Amino acid sequence: MSDGYSLDEQGSYKLRLVMRLHLEIFSRHLPFFTPTPFSILARLFLARECSRIQRVRMLAMNVATTKGVTARFTERGLVDVDNDRVDFRRLKILPTKVGLDLIISPMEKAKKITVDIVANLRGRDIQKLP
Repeated sequence: MSDGYSLDEQGSYKLRLVMRLHLEIFSRHLPFFTPTPFSILARLFLARECSRIQRVRMLAMNVATTKGVTARFTERGLVDVDNDRVDFRRLKILPTKVGLDLIISPMEKAKKITVDIVANLRGRDIQKLP
């Protein structure tokens, strides 16, 4: 049955293939992290502190995911949560020294992940990336 539909040409299918490639390369370089926790800890490392809503916006992830990962990081001593000194309704999230020390080496390895992923894309695909 051929009605002109080709799964191979669908954007969402191609995105899944790229995501699968990314996860494969990511896990090869950083076997003790998955992309979501790595992204959250790396953003906190770069920002040094942020509110929960700032964290969600910086990561382009949903609130529930970032809240769950942050809770696990807090339990493991990787981040601290404290009241904002200006707006007491707002909570600030700060990486601890342990969290900062943990993310430095993986951030260096993440540069290699990007190089490996880009090496597997065509030139025009790379130019379309934001």
